[in-house]
Amino acid sequence: MAGLLRTWAFLCGSVVLALASGCGDWDDDDDHPGAPAAQPDPACGGSLRRGFIDTDQTLEADAAQGVGIFVEYLAGGHWHVFTTCDTDLSDAACLFDIVLTTASTEPVIGVGPDSLEDSDIVELSGDHSVRALLDTDYDFDGLYLQTDPGSVLSIDVLLDDACGNAYVYWIGDGAIHSGAPSTPFELEPSAP
Repeated sequence: MAGLLRTWAFLCGSVVLALASGCGDWDDDDDHPGAPAAQPDPACGGSLRRGFIDTDQTLEADAAQGVGIFVEYLAGGHWHVFTTCDTDLSDAACLFDIVLTTASTEPVIGVGPDSLEDSDIVELSGDHSVRALLDTDYDFDGLYLQTDPGSVLSIDVLLDDACGNAYVYWIGDGAIHSGAPSTPFELEPSAP
């Protein structure tokens, strides 16, 4: 199982940076050079949007090479959400605040850590929601979430206390998607 879970690592850092470049302008004065420039994003807030996530597709990346919040779904209701930061480039950590909520009356069945340190917090908030406060630098931080098979998951992301939707990645319809269309937004698995 550990090998399968580690296979859920991520696309190489250069791919992550290439994906991020399509999300916004570069700003060398930003706290995270190589990441899209911090600017108001019309997709933050607004009307809730839904996308599809391909079941059993995984992402890979190198730690500390790019900013990202990666979402994967394995058949049977197994979600994996993990983060990277561009610390090798910026010499700064990324502070992620992620809220994951089942989009209907189905409860969260279970939650587990993935490479967390003492400074990271993952907690249940009621029956339907999990909040993760992740201080990511040279490593990966994440969590595993168990829901009913095929459950829609709502994702709300802050990065350094600002809208973080531009840094969300997932695979849907056979393609890597970068940048959530709204905050929060929903992902529906392609198969239960």
